[in-house]
Amino acid sequence: MQNFISHITWDCPECGCFNEQAIEVPELNFTAENISDWTVADIVEIICDGCGFEYFGHVFVYAAGTDFEIEGPHSFSISGEMPMYEPGPEDELYYNPPDDPYSIADEALGHLKGMIGAPSPITDAQFVNRLVFTGAISILEAYLGDTLINAVQSNEAVRTRLLTNYPDLGKEMFSAVELAKEPNAITKRIVAKLKRVLFHNLEVATNLYQSAFGITLEPDKELRDRLFNAMKRRHDCVHRNGCQVDGKKLDDFDDQYVESIIDAIWGVARRVENELLPAAYGGLVCEPQTRGAYLAARGAESAEKQPKRGRLWLNDGSCIRRRPSWRNHVWAYDFVWPARMMAERSVC
Repeated sequence: MQNFISHITWDCPECGCFNEQAIEVPELNFTAENISDWTVADIVEIICDGCGFEYFGHVFVYAAGTDFEIEGPHSFSISGEMPMYEPGPEDELYYNPPDDPYSIADEALGHLKGMIGAPSPITDAQFVNRLVFTGAISILEAYLGDTLINAVQSNEAVRTRLLTNYPDLGKEMFSAVELAKEPNAITKRIVAKLKRVLFHNLEVATNLYQSAFGITLEPDKELRDRLFNAMKRRHDCVHRNGCQVDGKKLDDFDDQYVESIIDAIWGVARRVENELLPAAYGGLVCEPQTRGAYLAARGAESAEKQPKRGRLWLNDGSCIRRRPSWRNHVWAYDFVWPARMMAERSVC
C-alpha cells in the first residue's frame, strides 16, 4: 500500500542540521464533497537526520499543504508541501520516458479517435465517448511529462531556465558533499520532482513549459479555455462516472465534442514538437534551417492536420464495418444479434 506523504525542509534546533524529508501523514478525507472538509489532523514524530533527536507534535493535513506544530523543549512550526501518494519504485527508479513521446501520443490519439461513437451500454449511451475523452487527456499528460523530462535530461539550457524561472525548483538546495558524490544530482532532483507532477493540471504544466521553453503551450485563449474546461470535466468522468457533484449526469459528450478535444490535444502536442522543442535545442529564436534539421533528425511530421480516420463503428451500434482483406474487396456487414433473439432462434 502506498504511503501518503508530505515533503518538508527544516533546521534542527538541537544541532542546526538542515533536513529535507518525506514524512508520512494521514490521508485526506476524500469522502467529503467540499475540499475544505478534507482536512485531517494527527500526532506526528520527526527525527533529525544529523543528530537523531526525536521531535513530537501534531500535523494538520490540507489539500494544498501541511502544517507541523512541534511541541516540547523546542517548539517550532514547519510548512510542508502538498500531500500526495508516495511514488512506487516503478515511477522513481525503473521508469524512463520513451525517446520519442510524440510518436506514441500520435498513434494512441489516432486509435482513440477511431473509437469515437463505438457502441455503449444501453443505460449509458455516452460511456465509451467518456472513456475516449479521459484516455486522450491521459495521453496528453504522459506526453507533456515525458517530453519535458527528456529535455531536462539532455539539454543544459532547459535545466538552467527551469531552475531560474520556476520557483519551486529554483529553491532546491544541494550540499557540497551531494554534488561531489553525484555530478548529476541537480538533474536527478529535477527529474524526480517532475515525475511527481500531475500534468493534467494544465496550469502547472503551462507554467513549467513557460519556464523551460519561454513559450506557452496553447497558441490562443480559445484553445486554452477549451482545454482547461476539459480538465475540470475529466474529474467528473474519472471520479463520478460522468456525474457532477449534485449527481446530474453529463450528457454532452457527443462525437463532435470528444473529437474536438482530441484535435485540441493533438494541436498542443504538435506545437510542442514543431515549435517549443526546436527553439529549446536551437536557441530561443529558432532559425528555419535549424528547425528543419531538428525535425528531420527526429522524424517529426509537419504540423498539417492529419486526415480524418474512418471509424469501424456505426453510431447506432447495429453493425460493425469490417476492414477490406484484399484489393477491391466489397464491404460486408456482421449483424450483432441481441442475446434474446439468439436464444429464441430455432435450429434447423
